[in-house]
Amino acid sequence: MIVNAPQQAVWQAWASNEGAQSFMAPKAHIDMQIGGPYEIFFNPADDRMSTKGMKVLAYVPGEMLAFEWCLPKDEFPQFKDSRGWVVVQLSPIDASRTRVRVTHLGWGQGVDWDRAYAHMERGWTELTQRLALRFEKGPMDWATQQMMWKERAGRNPPS
Repeated sequence: MIVNAPQQAVWQAWASNEGAQSFMAPKAHIDMQIGGPYEIFFNPADDRMSTKGMKVLAYVPGEMLAFEWCLPKDEFPQFKDSRGWVVVQLSPIDASRTRVRVTHLGWGQGVDWDRAYAHMERGWTELTQRLALRFEKGPMDWATQQMMWKERAGRNPPS
């Protein structure tokens, strides 16, 4: 996708606590070093809706970030110990636009894996749309968003 923001601003959105909290989730614990945490808390009150324990695998500042990723434990308990990885690649189109490519790797085979893949495909699409909106309309208002999710679904927010 193309984001209407400079490459360095998009990098900060992926590579810092404040950046991730501006579009990804209300709480993040990111330490941008190899082996550092890359933890995203979609519902800070419920660790099952997080990537707790996931780590930074590799990065090239401003250009590429690779981190571990886990499937939602409440929806896919059969994969609770499985770890995939995500590679985010950034490249400038011009001074104010950045191409973002997100690739999720580490999939298995079978019906359950197909269902998990479809879930994450929807999730990454939503997440990249929120990234674009973050630069068009400002950071996500998580308090309002959480209330809307609860009213609409009568449950915890999606991951």
